[in-house]
Amino acid sequence: MPSPKRLLVVGCILSVLANACTSRRVLVAQKPPEHFEVIGPASGTGCGVLLGWIFPTIPMRTNSRIDRAARNAVDPMDGQLIDVSVTEWVVPFVFGCVVCTTVSGTEIVHR
Repeated sequence: MPSPKRLLVVGCILSVLANACTSRRVLVAQKPPEHFEVIGPASGTGCGVLLGWIFPTIPMRTNSRIDRAARNAVDPMDGQLIDVSVTEWVVPFVFGCVVCTTVSGTEIVHR
């Protein structure tokens, strides 16, 4: 029978692995209003870091990167995106990797 310490360590590792990559759903493009004015092309980027050498398992600001990218793309008061596209890229480094997301689209405002 495994020792209680070993079970605790294995349980902690499994808990981190199971919960490290969860996030809430993000609505990037809403249904446009009936009357709107087109502002023009817009894009925003959000990045995060996954720490860990062999298996990047410690997320730092990775789960909110799409939300931050969408907020960086438009005017925070009344801007909205339509015709949205999402692009992601990963840059590895010695202790993990940087994960970035760019949200692009056409910015509109309600009129």
